[in-house]
Amino acid sequence: MQNSRTVLRGTASFVSAPVASHPLRVCRTIFGCGWPLLILALAPTFVRAQSNTASPASSEESGWHREQCLGGLTYGAPLKLAASWAGGLRKELANGQDACAFVSPKVGLGGARLGVGFARTTGTFGGGVAASAAVIRTFGSPSYADRQSTYAGGSLHYFPLLGIGLELGWYKRLGGVNARGRATIISWSAGIGF
Repeated sequence: MQNSRTVLRGTASFVSAPVASHPLRVCRTIFGCGWPLLILALAPTFVRAQSNTASPASSEESGWHREQCLGGLTYGAPLKLAASWAGGLRKELANGQDACAFVSPKVGLGGARLGVGFARTTGTFGGGVAASAAVIRTFGSPSYADRQSTYAGGSLHYFPLLGIGLELGWYKRLGGVNARGRATIISWSAGIGF
């Protein structure tokens, strides 16, 4: 219990710290650039431990179970190098495949994304497809997008094999800096997962 209080005190001091003019500078100053990506990469371990405490009777009745659906490291536009994770409700279908309704945060060097979607496995090698709707907030120097801007849109995801993922999406700028004049962007990424 004492450790959790220490973490909360550390979080509170971070929140009340003076805000630098650039979010990436805060990241580098407070944590070093790799800490947020490391925390996001380790999040599935903690969620998996919590999902094992769910009531077995309620999850057996509906067939849906809380757990990690996807996670990994990606590179693409506009987020550049990013850590992604998706967790939610998973159900084994009658044909042996899985379906997953998920929430998906993704944090990268060029921005952050929060999405919701639905995934389904296909084939026998862990492949699958997914569709998601998301909001992207850019910072730093994003690829092919305006800095300090907010975009909303959707993406299609394809996983040809277990551990390999591709994404392609379209997003419209809702607000922010109009430096490059990009009202819409095409997002893409390729990555490895677990």
